[in-house]
Amino acid sequence: MDMRDSEILQAKTAVRLLSGLRDEHEAWPSLRYPEPAGSKELAPPKAQGN
Repeated sequence: MDMRDSEILQAKTAVRLLSGLRDEHEAWPSLRYPEPAGSKELAPPKAQGN
């Protein structure tokens, strides 16, 4: 798979996400700037071994 194929897949995935959301103003910022809070919530338990 070359770069073009992966970019096409990403574009199709983005279109699916946007089509499932009614408010594009809320959809785009989350796609451009993913919230680090989600990854931070998942990281500590794995790091601490809980």
